[in-house]
Amino acid sequence: MEICLNQSFLDWFASKDRSDYLMFEFGSGHSTPWFAARVRHLVTADHDMDWLELATNLCDEQGVNNEDVVSLIANDENSLPDLIRRGTMYNFILIDGRNRVACVNIADFFVRIDGYIALDDSQRPKYAKAVSRLTRSYGAPMVFDAPGHEREISVWWNNPDGL
Repeated sequence: MEICLNQSFLDWFASKDRSDYLMFEFGSGHSTPWFAARVRHLVTADHDMDWLELATNLCDEQGVNNEDVVSLIANDENSLPDLIRRGTMYNFILIDGRNRVACVNIADFFVRIDGYIALDDSQRPKYAKAVSRLTRSYGAPMVFDAPGHEREISVWWNNPDGL
């Protein structure tokens, strides 16, 4: 199974015990069971039922698909605000799905103080406004890239005292 996220980011994430984290993942796939195995609870939202089915099957295969570990929900652009109404604050929000700019625009409503927001493919010009917005709100991100890997992922820390 190949996770389509930057390896340096995955190494950073795995380097710290995050077993008490509540995590929200916009966009499901091969990364879903990987994260579910490392956090207390993962909520994953995806507009694509095929990706949700794949993530469900992968979680089943890896023994991390129970309601205490992972929740998989279907969403579309119109249901994004409903995710906020759930009232849960998350330690880590990964934005790696469709309509990432809209996801960024609502992420700060449910990221905990001292939590993180990560944007995959943050180098793409179409996400420049989202990167700028997050940087204005949280300061300079940690940027993970790797030689030969055209995708980068940026991570912002919601720390009122700064990095």
